[in-house]
Amino acid sequence: AAAAAAAAVAAVVQQSLGRLLVVRCSSSLELLASVRRLPLLLERLRPRLVCVDPISAFYWQDKSAAGGLPLEGGANVAAVALHLQRLLQRYPFFAVLATKTAYKLGHSGPDEDSGSGGAAGAGQGD
Repeated sequence: AAAAAAAAVAAVVQQSLGRLLVVRCSSSLELLASVRRLPLLLERLRPRLVCVDPISAFYWQDKSAAGGLPLEGGANVAAVALHLQRLLQRYPFFAVLATKTAYKLGHSGPDEDSGSGGAAGAGQGD
């Protein structure tokens, strides 16, 4: 019975991972291009959940490229958020936009990556 249960769990895990699509972006412009391609995936795959983690991953890279100008540094992130907002109005999925690095257990400060902890979600359910 235990072997059958383990096999059933393994089958569910394999089936679930088979439906997982991960896109790794190396810049906010690449993130924006990926989000702009989302309608094709939303039409074909009909996902229930879209995660962007973290949406502000390229903040300092963008700010540096913009010469430190505060408005220019977040232009692509703002465009990503706006595009996701429009997609949420058209397609039934839940979006999770992580904005900062999560805290480690027993750690009082942020991770070394970036940000200062926490996550925000926005979206619409079924």
